[in-house]
Amino acid sequence: MDEVTGITPQRATIAGFWRRLCAFCLDGLFLGAFGAALGLVTYDRLAALGDWGRAVGFAIALVYFGAMDSELTGGQTLGKRILGIKVVTANGAPLSVTTSTLRAAIFCVPYFLNGTSFATGAITTWLVTFLVFGVGVSIAYLLLFNRRTRQSLHDLAVGAYVVSNETGGSVGTNRRMWSLHFGAVGSILTAAMALPYFAQRLTTSLPFAELRSVQQALQRDPDVRHASAVVGVSKFFGKDGSVTTTHIFSSNVVLSRRVEDFNSLANRLAQIILDDDPSAEKENVIALSINYGYDIGIASAWRNQHFNFSPQQWRKRFSQPPG
Repeated sequence: MDEVTGITPQRATIAGFWRRLCAFCLDGLFLGAFGAALGLVTYDRLAALGDWGRAVGFAIALVYFGAMDSELTGGQTLGKRILGIKVVTANGAPLSVTTSTLRAAIFCVPYFLNGTSFATGAITTWLVTFLVFGVGVSIAYLLLFNRRTRQSLHDLAVGAYVVSNETGGSVGTNRRMWSLHFGAVGSILTAAMALPYFAQRLTTSLPFAELRSVQQALQRDPDVRHASAVVGVSKFFGKDGSVTTTHIFSSNVVLSRRVEDFNSLANRLAQIILDDDPSAEKENVIALSINYGYDIGIASAWRNQHFNFSPQQWRKRFSQPPG
């Protein structure tokens, strides 16, 4: 008579936060090396794209993570292979290419939108803010605090898990995220929806409205793609107890094309600042940082020139012949 023996199927081990983080950092290094090599041969072309250069980086990252986290390579990017982890479904099977690409898109969109300065309308501004702060912060929150399944927003959207290579089998249906995390994510997403309203009210109040006017005047220059305007105070504490306070008007300028004569351009931009904002004359220093280069998210390269002069020194430069 045969004896029937019950065998408990082996369960997969959920990969920890630090292994996932290290794998992602390694993947970032590989993508960064590829992006830097691309930048060496297409520097001016990438610089001409401006913020749209991030779309190039997004496409590269999407292909990389979408393909390598799928069934094509056993659910492992290069970083995951080195750290011994992989992406699977609840039953332990690798993701399809389509599912893996959707997962990668949810993860990558907030990152590649962050830091962009598109001239957008109210609806687009709200959408970008929601994706960057709402989705982005939610992803970070779940990666840090969802210890039961270590699933983040992009994992939950497609039913994926990141597990260790040392153990096989399925994850099991009893591994569920703590319900309170859904409430926390809902609160983050709700706060992100309200953020553009408060930001708009802040920028329309003084002194932000005046700085906004200077910013727009600088951006009307044909060589300028984007400019910022900030007023701040710097304090230096001497050994004898003395305090030196310096009031600074600073502007960070990104160029739309390569410029050879940075000095003439700096004079022109400083003239715009002094003409558009009379209060800048009262500052101790007007600081200009002029930048030309590219940022595609996975790699960036910039050439910078910095100019720091008092309003009186700037006006003296205006009167000097070029060269």
